[in-house]
Amino acid sequence: MPEVARKSDGAWYAVVLRTSEFSHAKNFVNGAVGGGGSFPHPELGTRCVCCDRETTETRAFDPSTDRIRASPIDFPLCKDCHSHVKLNHHTGQLAGAGLCVGLGLGIWGAMIKLAIVAWIGFGLAAVILAGFYVARDRRRDRAVRGHHTGFELGVFPGLCSVRTTNHRLAQEVAERNARLVSRIR
Repeated sequence: MPEVARKSDGAWYAVVLRTSEFSHAKNFVNGAVGGGGSFPHPELGTRCVCCDRETTETRAFDPSTDRIRASPIDFPLCKDCHSHVKLNHHTGQLAGAGLCVGLGLGIWGAMIKLAIVAWIGFGLAAVILAGFYVARDRRRDRAVRGHHTGFELGVFPGLCSVRTTNHRLAQEVAERNARLVSRIR
């Protein structure tokens, strides 16, 4: 049985499942022009991915992107945890974009010395908003004590990555999907 080493509270675990269909070249092409393919559907058990209580409730997560089409994955999630487990993980992407735009505007404004105060102001505003956005998201995650709100699923043809802050869930995914485990971090 694969063993998941325990980390400090709040640390992320990743269990990567892979089938023989996985190919770096195929994923490169899918990323460039789009496409689809089958991926391993992880067996996640019957305990809530957030609070670890037994549940018969499930929630569907569609891991599709603008380039990769995939079928939804059902995961166990009790009614009490619906409000604080997110189904998208765009916070980091939006904050990164805001940071880049803000710094770019600030630097561009300083370089051309045209309405420098306005451009630097716009740039700083975008950087500050990105920071507040990330801080709010992290505060919301920490506000639910005893829960593991960090849960992400990522798929490519032949590959599925389950990321979580829940050690019990990571261990269960590794055990239930032992024949597909490619890597555990």
